[in-house]
Amino acid sequence: MEDKKMAFRNATSSLISQLVKVWFQFILRKLFIQYIGVELLGINQTLASIIAAAVLVEGGIQCAVIYHLYGKLADNDEKGINDVLNVYRFLYTCVGVVVLVIGSVSACFIDRIITGIEVTGIIYLYYFLIVVNTAASYFLAYKRALFTADRCDYVCKYYDTICDVIFSVLKIATIVWYRNFLLYLLLAILQTIVSNIVINIVCEKKYPFIKREKHKKELINEMSTDIKHLFGGSVAAYIFNSVDNIIISRFVSTIAVGLFSNYTMVTTTLKMLILQVCSFWGPIMGNHFSSKPDNKEIKKEYLQVYSFANYFLACMIIVPEFLLLQDFVSIFLGKERLLPNLLIIIVLIEQYITLVQDPCGVFIVADGQFRLSKIADGTAAILNLVASLVFVQFWGIYGVILGTIISRIVQWIIKSTVAFRVTIDEGGWIIVKYWINNCCKASVLFIITIIAYEIALLMSFESFIMKFFCLGIMGVMVAFVGIVLIFWFTDDGRLVLRIMRNGINKI
Repeated sequence: MEDKKMAFRNATSSLISQLVKVWFQFILRKLFIQYIGVELLGINQTLASIIAAAVLVEGGIQCAVIYHLYGKLADNDEKGINDVLNVYRFLYTCVGVVVLVIGSVSACFIDRIITGIEVTGIIYLYYFLIVVNTAASYFLAYKRALFTADRCDYVCKYYDTICDVIFSVLKIATIVWYRNFLLYLLLAILQTIVSNIVINIVCEKKYPFIKREKHKKELINEMSTDIKHLFGGSVAAYIFNSVDNIIISRFVSTIAVGLFSNYTMVTTTLKMLILQVCSFWGPIMGNHFSSKPDNKEIKKEYLQVYSFANYFLACMIIVPEFLLLQDFVSIFLGKERLLPNLLIIIVLIEQYITLVQDPCGVFIVADGQFRLSKIADGTAAILNLVASLVFVQFWGIYGVILGTIISRIVQWIIKSTVAFRVTIDEGGWIIVKYWINNCCKASVLFIITIIAYEIALLMSFESFIMKFFCLGIMGVMVAFVGIVLIFWFTDDGRLVLRIMRNGINKI
């Protein structure tokens, strides 16, 4: 029962936090373009992608720390928890310093990556402030891991949301009144520092046994193997999330990055909304796998329910996105910033694959399969980099996203195989069945989207607000009804119904 309460709190807080963040991101993006310009927007996205390379030094430290905290929390080992956190503090301080150094050195390459815009001294200053903000996110941030491992992530979300609201209002005022990107970046740095200080104060009250002590070198050595394996995941995440922008900036134009980011801001925000809402699964699985490592049936149920939940939520956002994304960008940011419909379809395909394959990755990491996760991430990352660099020569932005899609599928294949063959210890037909099931699910989404699109063509509206509201609701309802009718009597549907029934009976 405690698991369900914590899961509900974490899911609700993640949803509210992400919705607040989304709302302010949209407002800030519109005002940014209106008062500061799309050129600086493109520069900001590109510079952020460059400094993201320095974050690779983090190398999966957080995941390894959280994994090592699961057992300590299950045993209520306060000294062990304190030791792990002090190691984490030391490692994250080192990461922050290294990010500052690498970020500063990387400034030498800015003029080779930014194209179509003159690189002046002020751009280097912008970049330095982005580096400082990135480095600041590691100082005093180590105590957040304890909340996550203890399934109390809602505490961080609560205070982060308050900081988001306060500083977003200040950023809006800065953009409108001063039209100054420099002040905007300074506010971003201040927000990072303030939010981390607040979380530290709250952590000290909730966990009074946490004390600053000298880190234990033997514990670092114990965790180093896991960190090395997770480093592949960090490299892959960087390539998937940042290299695309750098490649587009170098081979297409920096302004194109700004235009493209108008779409990816929406898709990435909604993608993160789902991943954040479902993020409670990781700590729950990690705690259960630590206490019951040989229970195959429990593991299979977790993966099945987690996968179906992500699929269901993915359909809930992708159908209305397909109907409204172009209209949204047109009204919110201007018709002159629209990109072709084909690009939207490709971006939504990448978004869907990322969402439905994520449970396999979280699942095997919760079981401690870091080495195999590294192999999957590393293979996909290399493939993405090579494919994007080749395809961009022929198809521009389309080629970059196509390379990402192909590599995501390869990553999914490897991680699903690890999940069934290693973590669950089953293979053969069950893996084939899993992929047949996912192909059927993708086909269902395609049919549902076509039905929603045909219904939308029959509807007409006098105002954009009415159109946005009605088509959004219609898209969600068509997706919901379609999934319920098709999956009601399948294994997925029956399992979800059984879990819901058991939950209701315990209330």
